[in-house]
Amino acid sequence: MEALYLVASLATTLLTSTFLSLLLLHRLPLPGHLSPDDARRVASTSGPVHLLTIPKSVGYEQNPLSIYYCYDSAEQGEDEKLKMCIAEVTNTPWGERVMFTFQPGSDLVAKPLHVSPFMDMLGNWSIRAESPGDSLYVVILVQHPTLGNYFTAALHAKLVEKTSSSLRLATFFWLMPHKVAAGIYWEVSVLYLFLPFQYHTCKSILSFV
Repeated sequence: MEALYLVASLATTLLTSTFLSLLLLHRLPLPGHLSPDDARRVASTSGPVHLLTIPKSVGYEQNPLSIYYCYDSAEQGEDEKLKMCIAEVTNTPWGERVMFTFQPGSDLVAKPLHVSPFMDMLGNWSIRAESPGDSLYVVILVQHPTLGNYFTAALHAKLVEKTSSSLRLATFFWLMPHKVAAGIYWEVSVLYLFLPFQYHTCKSILSFV
């Protein structure tokens, strides 16, 4: 059973996106991502694993951020507990990808990847995510040694439907990665008029931090 989430808002310090997208909370496995056993091994958990992502459509994939929610097995009479998250970050247009674990309540991670063409590699990411339910919330705060807490990205989504129909999922996500890519390039074209460009040379395609 998959859960469909509609992005209610995707706000950043610089811009608030005007396009809507759908996210899929999927029980693994899903092609192109970690298997359940691999995710549990990385997260040191024993229970279910769910993946928040945008599925591939018409042979194209665009996933700036996917999150694995890793749970511990529930004791008798108790609910499963979200123990660890795994972030899978891919930069555009270079296609480099890193994965790292973080504590779901709040955690601090050294910046592992050149993501924005307008930011250098200094500083940390402060990440907060909660166990998905009727709503879903993820916040990333960029902490810079000289600029301070100068950038925040916050994703808020609402549960719209649970389904096991592959046809219905394909209909929901028709060209969704293409729409996300269009939104990214549109925002870059706007910011390029006002901010200096940080050039980057692609070094690796996949790494684990």
